[in-house]
Amino acid sequence: MSASMRISPQRHTLAVLRTVIGITQKEMAGILECSVPTVQAIELGKLKMSLKLAGNLFNQTSVNLDWLMNDDVTKPPTDFQDRPYTRQTFEQTQAMLFAPPQDSSDVRRGLCYTRAGFRNAVEQLAILFNHAYGEDRVQMCNYKISDALDVLMEEIIDLKKLTPEEIERSVKLRLQDSNPEDLLAVVHRFVKDTEAIFQQRVADFKPTPPGGRHPADANELPPHFPKVSPKRQSRPGKKQCESNPHMRVVS
Repeated sequence: MSASMRISPQRHTLAVLRTVIGITQKEMAGILECSVPTVQAIELGKLKMSLKLAGNLFNQTSVNLDWLMNDDVTKPPTDFQDRPYTRQTFEQTQAMLFAPPQDSSDVRRGLCYTRAGFRNAVEQLAILFNHAYGEDRVQMCNYKISDALDVLMEEIIDLKKLTPEEIERSVKLRLQDSNPEDLLAVVHRFVKDTEAIFQQRVADFKPTPPGGRHPADANELPPHFPKVSPKRQSRPGKKQCESNPHMRVVS
């Protein structure tokens, strides 16, 4: 724990998490991408944590969002898999964020996490729309989901990079495309697109592994990837870290 770390009354789970990690309010502000007074206000219970700040915190720490947002300081923190949260959890998350991949298995883990998140989101949407349909509230459900997704699209991705086809698919409610094969087409397209990104990232590694090429299909990867060397990437230096306060050099 840093000697200069400010110990605030643990009136909010953010203060509990910061104490477990062992960082200052200034460092936490860097992680949240907000001001120090904002961190102080949240920890003292004077300001409600926004979903945007909670999302930033999750991406940087892997903390359980349910634990964080429920704000019960009597319960110990957990990670996104409900395991006890420790300083080591934080360090491992930071290492995954800022250390370059060491072999192609690291790239595959990113693919697996992406697809697992997609599956969980689809599962939640299926449950939501199923109950909304049974209770005759589909129109309100669709309106609120569309509104929330519009906000997420603006916050998370660069809208200028969307292709005309993606824009067309995302903004129109096509009643004629409601057959089972139309629903499955969305999943198949997602699998195909993530496979293409995966293959491009694997291709960025050199040299090629024994045998002359990387596994061609992300769905048929062997349990252990051959160790390969990534292209040399410069680690963030001191000036970079100062310009980006939530970036850490992981040794």
